Amino acid sequence: MTEVTEKSAWMNRLLNNGTKDLPVESLLWLREHRKDALNDLAVVEFPNRKQERWRYTPTDGLMKQDFFPAVKVTETPAADRISQWFTPGLDAYRLVFINGNCCPGYCEIKGLPEGVHIGSLRAAMTTDEELVADHLGVIQQKSGELFELLNQAMLSDGLFIHIDESVELDKPIEVIYLSETEQNSVLAQPRGLVIMERGSRATVIERYAGKEDSLYFNNTQTEIVIREEASLEHYRIQDESHSAYHLSGIHVLQHESSHFESGIYSLGSSLARSEINVRYAGEHAQTGLKGLYLVGDGQINDIHLDVTHNLPNCHSEEAFRGLLYGKGRAVFDGRIFVARDAQKTEAHLSNNNLMLNRDAEVDTKPQLEIYADDVKCSHGTTVGQIEDEQVFYLRSRGINEKTARAMLSMGFAGAVVEQIGIDELQQDVITRISSRVSNSLNQES
Repeated sequence: MTEVTEKSAWMNRLLNNGTKDLPVESLLWLREHRKDALNDLAVVEFPNRKQERWRYTPTDGLMKQDFFPAVKVTETPAADRISQWFTPGLDAYRLVFINGNCCPGYCEIKGLPEGVHIGSLRAAMTTDEELVADHLGVIQQKSGELFELLNQAMLSDGLFIHIDESVELDKPIEVIYLSETEQNSVLAQPRGLVIMERGSRATVIERYAGKEDSLYFNNTQTEIVIREEASLEHYRIQDESHSAYHLSGIHVLQHESSHFESGIYSLGSSLARSEINVRYAGEHAQTGLKGLYLVGDGQINDIHLDVTHNLPNCHSEEAFRGLLYGKGRAVFDGRIFVARDAQKTEAHLSNNNLMLNRDAEVDTKPQLEIYADDVKCSHGTTVGQIEDEQVFYLRSRGINEKTARAMLSMGFAGAVVEQIGIDELQQDVITRISSRVSNSLNQES
């Protein structure tokens, strides 16, 4: 018995059951893909605070739960329970996943341009088998991390997007991952694969949500490859139940002159951990990563960035902000690595945090690791509170204290949120953040 199974009854049950109940088991390459992960899980080290990557993020609460793998939904919820999570007023192609499984009855993908393929990864394993087999697990480099291996070993369904060469999608793709069950303790492990061929352009919105206060665990991984001169605008809104657990990985491979813009907005769950890894397969690629985490009582939010500049002439910008209140805790661990041959690299990393009271806590560690000598790189972090002088200024103009603090908090968050390039989505995110900020200030009064 491994250390992992000794510490977690649900993990022990899951691994002992193996892959016998998983779909598409007839594909040899997929069986090998899952088997490799199971073999690694037998010897993987349990995440603990002696490991630098897990020093500030406890997993004891997660492992002590009693999760059961999600099964395909037979009784789907009412349409209004689904549509409440759509971005209001947005015209988009839509995919809906419930407990990690695609629900075609709620998907709106009619009228797709020629050369655009979106849908279920499970279906694509047979309809586009060669394409999926060539990419799945290749973009995501082996890390030996427990939860990445678990997702690989139990791979069942998830998002599949393939945009052909030179195709420009006319409207966004909105993907809803909904945790919806009458019983708590559901484990969902969706896997995403996005392939942007040369010169293609698309916008993708991913939203993770669940019924208020329900207990479940989303363990997700997404692989993205962006070919030469292709462009992907990506938004990810994590708005889970306050009792939920959410662990995710985004793995990006950019080719020459490609462009990747991503906005990560983490608003919910008891424990949320997001890892974003970017590397390059060609020069003159551009990357923009930005995000906001909102963390309150009983919540821990953990952001890990790893941008590897392994080739010359690439440019990356990373800017993340945190709003913390109550006894919320946040972790930010951002790393830019510049290899010896990656001359003419430009990379900038910043992390700014606003503490709405003295009980909140943040551990922030932006890092530069540079081995080239002709680069433009910078990094920095700030942690502070709302200044009394700013509150006084607004109060002197007839604004009450709570409203003044809410306005200053939203001004701080707006530096990131206002960069969302879709008006409807920007307004939706602002509304959700504003509601939480107002509630937190009311609780403190």
